[in-house]
Amino acid sequence: MKKIISIARTEIRILFTTPVAWIMLIFFAVYCAVVFTDTLGAFAAAQENAAGAGHLSFVTEGLFSSTSTGLLNKVKSYLFFFIPLVSMGMFPKDTSGGASALLGSSPVKPVEIVLGKYSALVVYCLSLMAVLGVFVLTGCLLIDNPGVPLVLGGMLGLFLLCCSYAAVGLFMSSLTSYQVVSALSTFAALSALNYIGSVGQDIVWVRRVTWQLCMSGRVNEFVSGLICSEDVIYFLAITAFFLYITVLRAGRMTTRGKFWKTCAAMAVLVAVVTLSSVPKLMFFKDTTATGKRSITVPSQEIMSRVEGPVVMTSYVNLLDDANLYLGLPGRFNDDRAYLKNYLRFKPDIKLKYVYYRADAGSPSLERRFPGKSLEEKAVLLADAYDVDVRKFPPVETLPEAAELEGEGYRLVRKITLEDGSSTWLRMYEDMQKLPEEKEISAAFKRLVDSAVRVGFSTGHGERSIASMSDKSYGIFATWPWFRHSLVNNGFDPVSVSLSADIPEDVSVLVIADPSEPFGAEELQRLRSFLDRGGNMLLCADAAHRGVADPVAGLVGAKLGADVLACAGTDGSSQDIIHSSFSDESLALVPSLDEYAREGFTVAMPGCVEVSAETPDYTSIPLLFSGDDVFPVAGNPDFEEGTLAPAAGVQAGTRCTGLCLRRQKDGRTQTNIVLGDSDLFSNKELQTEHYGRQAANFGFLYEAFRLLSGGEYPVETPRPDSTDNYISISTHGVLVLKWLLIGLLPLLMLLAMSAITFIRKTR
Repeated sequence: MKKIISIARTEIRILFTTPVAWIMLIFFAVYCAVVFTDTLGAFAAAQENAAGAGHLSFVTEGLFSSTSTGLLNKVKSYLFFFIPLVSMGMFPKDTSGGASALLGSSPVKPVEIVLGKYSALVVYCLSLMAVLGVFVLTGCLLIDNPGVPLVLGGMLGLFLLCCSYAAVGLFMSSLTSYQVVSALSTFAALSALNYIGSVGQDIVWVRRVTWQLCMSGRVNEFVSGLICSEDVIYFLAITAFFLYITVLRAGRMTTRGKFWKTCAAMAVLVAVVTLSSVPKLMFFKDTTATGKRSITVPSQEIMSRVEGPVVMTSYVNLLDDANLYLGLPGRFNDDRAYLKNYLRFKPDIKLKYVYYRADAGSPSLERRFPGKSLEEKAVLLADAYDVDVRKFPPVETLPEAAELEGEGYRLVRKITLEDGSSTWLRMYEDMQKLPEEKEISAAFKRLVDSAVRVGFSTGHGERSIASMSDKSYGIFATWPWFRHSLVNNGFDPVSVSLSADIPEDVSVLVIADPSEPFGAEELQRLRSFLDRGGNMLLCADAAHRGVADPVAGLVGAKLGADVLACAGTDGSSQDIIHSSFSDESLALVPSLDEYAREGFTVAMPGCVEVSAETPDYTSIPLLFSGDDVFPVAGNPDFEEGTLAPAAGVQAGTRCTGLCLRRQKDGRTQTNIVLGDSDLFSNKELQTEHYGRQAANFGFLYEAFRLLSGGEYPVETPRPDSTDNYISISTHGVLVLKWLLIGLLPLLMLLAMSAITFIRKTR
């Protein structure tokens, strides 16, 4: 140990008297100062423009971890250039100065030489972290309630990355007597380690090795808030491997002996990093303040109840041009990374892939390959994506052909439990495409708790759940490629006829805009459904309010006789009532509070007033109109001209939505009566109102959460941000910028001059 320390001290003295090491430190400090103060200035300007702290959130993440502006994220890309330039002279300088011959004839062992030199490089890595620590400390002092664990975890990752770079650089410097060659070789080796993860990703046994050896992205986990044992072991293993082969290189062993020992070391490296990636052997620490790098507690609870192994099968259609790229063989490791949060809590999830080809009706294929047959399109697509078309047999050869037809031959995943129960996990038609935590957890919950069956009444002109027409409910109810639809969030929507008893497994009944009167027997079936504790959502409509009123009366509600109109002073149509959330609704459903704070309203075209008229139910007002709303008798034409209140009628606030609850058989029965049925229509959910932000879908989501007793949609709550304020102005940032850019490098320059002067005088 004494010899290692002695060599390390010598190397440190040499290292810190060379201009290259100091120039790198000074450049690093200037770069950090520019990035740090630019981002800090943007936050300060945003805070001043908002005239308060409420505008900012997650300042620590934005300042240090953000992929676009974060200091630690920016720095990790530049460490690639610093270490090779510092390590390039560790062995070549000994060769050119004759020190290598002296070391070779001395009683110092090769391992002591290597560890001594490497220790000096580690000290230099620490000096880089010390410079970075100046900015981290400054930022944490300026941020109110900073996320210190997040920043420290990121710095740990950067330090491990530096040490790995140093080990690679040390080995490369032992191969040559030329410093420039050593630096270039180090750059090449590090590039190979970062690129190797893309090699052979369509070959099963190759991708398992190359992906685990890849260095690219490893430090991203630390910086973004996740310390994972897999990544820590990887950096330690890579460092140990390169130090070991450096010792072999510095020793006097035969070339053949060195080769076989290097091969053995490589095998050990592959084994270690592969074993470290086994989900059952992985440990992690989420350093974010909100736990965003792991699944939420409700999701963890769901996964804890999934018994036995799970198979997640991806069905990939070669002719599904919109989604094919997400299911290609080369995406296997990306899928594992995407599902890693779930694999940590359920390590026996097995990923399986089934490839086939079938006509998915993709318009883009016809545009790309006009006039080509399906077989010709398949061959051309396989060639474009560099896959073997023979791996994609016709769909008719698969036992799941009928199910896949029902899914439109799109890329889907089937989750299957040990008992054979299964459910679909779909790709969605939005920018994200892949299912997120809510949808994944809802799929698993559906398997362990079963779905909530929602009946939509038919036979009286109600809104359809199968149609995509403007007035229908198809988008939110049954459209499989909309991530927020009921079918993707734990519900099973079905059509129910009141000509027979409502099925026992239907726990929620939706009656949307009935236009034909209900018979006495049908009303009795509805009453029986309510008496057994079923929950009901009634969406009335101004045009058919008389038909819906008897149904509302079953739960103690009454619909107004007249359609509501607003003054229309904001330029919008007078028949669109923009309703706000009541204080009672915010107390009942706290998640609506964010919409209320941001001024969102629920747009309700053709609305009537709703009131409670019986004490049998506890009445909770959900929605209230503005204070400029008044009733209009009959069926007015809102297109003819501006309507005004009739004589003796006062404009004011009207209740447009009620929640009526009671205790039934030991549980809370919930019924919701709304004075409008268009608010959930396909058209309205996609309509933007000038000058208004609509919360129709947010309200729909929470309404079904109430109706399902909180079962679905799955809640994935995370704490609010606490680091929402920085105690510095834009002027202060400007002063700080020049202090950091000027003063810190100047101090480092003075330190370099003092060390050089002292060494020369000795």
